[in-house]
Amino acid sequence: MTRSRARLTFFALGLLLVVLIAFAIYWNRRPVPQSFDLSKGPISPEAEPGKAYRFQVGHCGLVHMVDFDQSYWDVEVSTMSEAETQRFGINGDVGNMTLKGRDISAYRSDSGGEATLRRNKGVKDLFGCM
Repeated sequence: MTRSRARLTFFALGLLLVVLIAFAIYWNRRPVPQSFDLSKGPISPEAEPGKAYRFQVGHCGLVHMVDFDQSYWDVEVSTMSEAETQRFGINGDVGNMTLKGRDISAYRSDSGGEATLRRNKGVKDLFGCM
């Protein structure tokens, strides 16, 4: 490899590193997703009672933020086993959410297990989530 070609390769790698660092900074500073913007309130559509809807639990699980049927919901932790709490109570998951009554819904994980949720009737309390 010639000396000028080595310099060009070194320059290209340095530029790539700068671009990757800039992207990482941008990615970490991007706005919070709209579905978690409490100032706008819940953005989910109205749900039909008894109908199962595909539902993706956010990466902090059911104990953090659930927006379903135009409301925020609070999971009843006592309805989950320890394994279920680890699987979808405090971690992301995919399954179905069904409105069981005016203020009660059920989440059923594709990987097995179920949790009961109650419609939040006050200020939604959020904890830090990483």
